[in-house]
Amino acid sequence: QEKTNVCGGVLTAEDVNAFRLAVTNNYHYDLMIDELPINLVPLGRDLVEAAPELMNQIFVYSTLHFALKYNQDYLVEVDVIAEDEVEFDHGRQKEFSLSYSVTWYESDKPTEHRVNRYIERDRLQANELRTHWLSVINAAAAAVLLFMLLLSIFLRTVNSDFARYSASVDLEDLEHDELMVAEDERGWKIIKSDVFRFPQYKELFCAVVGTGTQVLVLLAVLVLLATSSTLYHGRRGSFNTALLVTFALTNLVGGYTSAKLYTQMDGRNLALNTISCLTISLGPIYGVWTVLDVIAKVYGSTMALSFWVMASVIGITGLIAIPATFLGAVLGRRSGKSGFNAPIRTAKARREIPKPPVYLRWEVQMVLAGLLPFGAVLVELAYVFASVWGHKTFSFHGIGLIVIVIVLAVTALVCAAFSYYQLCAEDHEWWWNSVCNGGSTGIYLFLYSVYYLMLKSNLSGFLQVSYFLGYMFSVSYACFLMLGSVGYHAAVTFLRHLYKSVKCD
Repeated sequence: QEKTNVCGGVLTAEDVNAFRLAVTNNYHYDLMIDELPINLVPLGRDLVEAAPELMNQIFVYSTLHFALKYNQDYLVEVDVIAEDEVEFDHGRQKEFSLSYSVTWYESDKPTEHRVNRYIERDRLQANELRTHWLSVINAAAAAVLLFMLLLSIFLRTVNSDFARYSASVDLEDLEHDELMVAEDERGWKIIKSDVFRFPQYKELFCAVVGTGTQVLVLLAVLVLLATSSTLYHGRRGSFNTALLVTFALTNLVGGYTSAKLYTQMDGRNLALNTISCLTISLGPIYGVWTVLDVIAKVYGSTMALSFWVMASVIGITGLIAIPATFLGAVLGRRSGKSGFNAPIRTAKARREIPKPPVYLRWEVQMVLAGLLPFGAVLVELAYVFASVWGHKTFSFHGIGLIVIVIVLAVTALVCAAFSYYQLCAEDHEWWWNSVCNGGSTGIYLFLYSVYYLMLKSNLSGFLQVSYFLGYMFSVSYACFLMLGSVGYHAAVTFLRHLYKSVKCD
């Protein structure tokens, strides 16, 4: 096919300078044809690197030539070449037009294999993949070593306490039993009647735990879809669709977990708990997306959602997410009527909490607790950011799954350990701390995002920065909820086992 003009006209000096800046910043065309991704095509060419003395010479390609291969009625391969350079002089008007041409080639490639080329193209090369694996293995090994070190210290301390308390039980028939209790019962055992005293703001606490559990299930489903190749690069929008639908359906898990825990804690206002769960689940995320959409519309960006997309999102939320949350709440209320079943009865009078040491203050706990899990995921973050905010396509080839498992395991251990040491300091208000300690990794993730934005990325302008920070806030918020829920479940499971294993009456 001969060249076909798409558009053209006289560009102002301001437009020309904008094109020059875009070429200097390595802007590319990112195209898809029949759901096949195309090689990134440069907008133009800058002669600065080749010849510094020609630093003012910048060229923009005016023609894109498409080489399309087909098998019967299906496209199986697409290539694009940029042609016809046009020099753009600084501060001068320019008459410019964009055009394209097409050449068709017949191919015998099976249509079912048409996506394979693009998936393989976007995978890391052999040396890069080897380096990636080594980096992840090194980070994982360091995390595992620290994990084992912390676990050994933790178990040694707990076993020492077990031995001491068991000895006190063997001698409990001595005449000076009261003196012995005063000497031996200290730390986590002496506050046994307050350990399972329910936290303040139960409605909010249960909603946070429920929503975090929902995010964990959501992540598990998406990982399953990714590893089973259900989500692949050639199906445009498949990830966004899967994310939205799965998120709406997993509200059933959030409502169920929240209502069950709230009922076990003798909560009386289930409606408030369910509304809190919905607010935590939908409020911040939809709020951020609404703000970003308004910004995109103000800038006239194509990233602004169309009316039908917005209607679909609202429809899925109203018809699936909200009813699923209330259905989960009804089921959770029935399941939670059996009670919390704490191993120790809670006293009526609340025990006074002594001033904790500096390292057990809640803010210090959050800083320390998030370091190890974040360190385990730090190496993988560089590749994920390069894929999401760069020009690479992320291929889920097992490394990410390993990192996720390590982060979950390390978070569980760290939160259980901090809860134990907090009880040793006779501070029985561990509930909220376990959530915040686990979720602190999400805060580290957002701080890393700011670091990446300022020092690693080429993003500029209010629109790009707003979208980057908005999306990363949403991801970090979800990470906080998910790992906070993991931290709570790990802490309460450990404490149940701890107080069941030692005679505390």
